[in-house]
Formats: sequence, C-alpha cells, structure tokens
Amino acid sequence: MTQATIYSVPLVGPATPTVMSQRINNNFDAIISGHSGPSRPSYAVAGTVWEDTSVAGSVKFYHYDGSDDILLRTIDTINNRVVPPPQTFATVASAATADIGAATSQNVTVTGTTTITSFGTVAAGTSRRLVFSGILTLTHNATSLILPGGANIVTAAGDSLEAVSLGSGNWMVTSYTHAAGVTPRPNATSGAIGEWVKIGPGAAGAAIVLPAGGSWAYFCFVFNSSGGAINNPVSGSGVAAGGSTLLAGSGTLRYEGFGWKIQA
Repeated sequence: MTQATIYSVPLVGPATPTVMSQRINNNFDAIISGHSGPSRPSYAVAGTVWEDTSVAGSVKFYHYDGSDDILLRTIDTINNRVVPPPQTFATVASAATADIGAATSQNVTVTGTTTITSFGTVAAGTSRRLVFSGILTLTHNATSLILPGGANIVTAAGDSLEAVSLGSGNWMVTSYTHAAGVTPRPNATSGAIGEWVKIGPGAAGAAIVLPAGGSWAYFCFVFNSSGGAINNPVSGSGVAAGGSTLLAGSGTLRYEGFGWKIQA
C-alpha cells in the first residue's frame, strides 16, 4: 500500500463502476498506509501527515503545514524503537521572568546576566534543559522556583540544569551541573563556585581558616596529634564568609575539613 496516484473520485460522468471502485480503493489504501512513499504526496494539503519511506530501516512521520514538512518522529524499524525529532538550541535572554516554557525547543541557551526569579508559565510536566552563557543568579523560592539545596545558585558560563514545570508558573530544578565539575582541590587557597576545597591540615594547635572571598559551606573535624582519643571528632559545620576562622588553635589538637564555595 502506498500513496494514491489520484486522490479523488470522478465528480462527473460517465465513469464505469470499475473506474470508481479502483479510485476508491486507491484512496483507502493511501489512508491506511499513512500516505507512505519516498516523498510528500502530490495531493497533500495543509494538515496532511505522511510517512517518508525513502531510507531503508526507518520511517519518518511528517506534518505538512502547507509549505514545509515538519518532522514529528522517526520509527527505527530495525531496532523497533521511536526516535524523537532533533531539538536544536533556542535562545532565551535572562530576565526576572525568563520564559523558557515559550521556547520552541527543549534545549535552551540562557544569555545575559540578569537575576532570574521565574521561568514563566507553561503546562505541568513540560521539561527544559538549560545551558547558561554567563554569570547570573537563580533565586530560590520554595513554591515557584525550587532549586537543589533550597538556596540561590550563581551560574557560570557552561553550567547547565534540567527543570520541570509544576504548572501555574511553578518550576522544579531536578538537576544542576557545574561546567567545571565539583572537583576536590587538596590544600588549595581558593575555589570556584561549586568546588570543594580541602582546608588544613595545619600544625598541631593551628587555627583552621576558610579561603578568602565569597561565602562557603564547611565541615570540620579534629585529630589529637598526641595520639589520645577524641570523643567527638566532628567539630563544626555551617556557612561562613571567606577568610573566617572556623576553629582556633588549641594545644595538641589538629583541625582539618572541607569547604564548598557557594557564592562569589
């Protein structure tokens, strides 16, 4: 079954019953075979959906809008699977409301440096993958813009995230990836946002101090250089400004920990 040679029936006579039945059968065959063929059928009108069988092992479904064929999906008939159409990157400028739901693709590049407090309103379940071209702030909101960790995020060029609409203008960011990764940097003196930095170990009795600049989340623990037991080795955790002294030196105690830079 394939496309009809003539997609119509005679409207004026004379036409024999045989001609009529053949024409009708051809039209029905075209319908039940999805108007399949190596190219768009000549009788296609705006709204026609047809199947492209020009490549062995795959069937492409197109929607003809009157001027262009829009790819809907591809059927891989060798591996029995459905392949969605390619999603090229759309661009959305950063703004208080960066309307990613209105983008024409699931993949979106966000440009600019304006703080974002909303991703706009779109149907619940709509998903988007974002890549940021620069530094801006995503403002956490427990209802309308739910971010991992429940805190604001300062982006860097190349950072990416995945977000899902909850409906009514509310979004949840389900994952966030730093372009630089989250990389341990033993004994580093500074860190990029999102990087873990080892702080210490210092000499016995030395204080433990965060690297300068920005804000840091930290976790510290303590050792006894003399070999004695420490009943509670966890000494503290929290958030503090860069350059802060977390624990003052004390006798034979040696402090060590990790800091995570969360804001520039």
